[in-house]
Amino acid sequence: PDLPALPNFMLLNAAASLQTTTNDFAKFLMLMLDAPDRTIAVKKATLDEMLTPQIKINSALSWGLGIGLENYKEHSYFWHWGDNGNYKSFVIGERSKKWGMAIFTNSNYGNRIWERIVREATQIDHPSFLWI
Repeated sequence: PDLPALPNFMLLNAAASLQTTTNDFAKFLMLMLDAPDRTIAVKKATLDEMLTPQIKINSALSWGLGIGLENYKEHSYFWHWGDNGNYKSFVIGERSKKWGMAIFTNSNYGNRIWERIVREATQIDHPSFLWI
């Protein structure tokens, strides 16, 4: 169709209007990991509340405040994904290890790409992949 370039035709909404760069999202990921070299500040109590289960989905998955939470074996991950047409993204982190990754794709099949990358990096078939 004759739609203007993103983001001009998108209506703002909490579920699907985040427009960011990989660099800025990496700063947010560092915040979520509570990394010592992060450039964004937030109260520890706020961060803890975001990563505290608010709604339980099953034995492995729950929702924090806007963040998916996954407990798998001895690991506790937080995650989030994006799906805006041909743009797919996935972010995952393990706060106790100060480890995380953000994968942004410009492909309708981007989820296949990030699933493989995350599996290779963690050696885990994440329960969150079945939810998404």
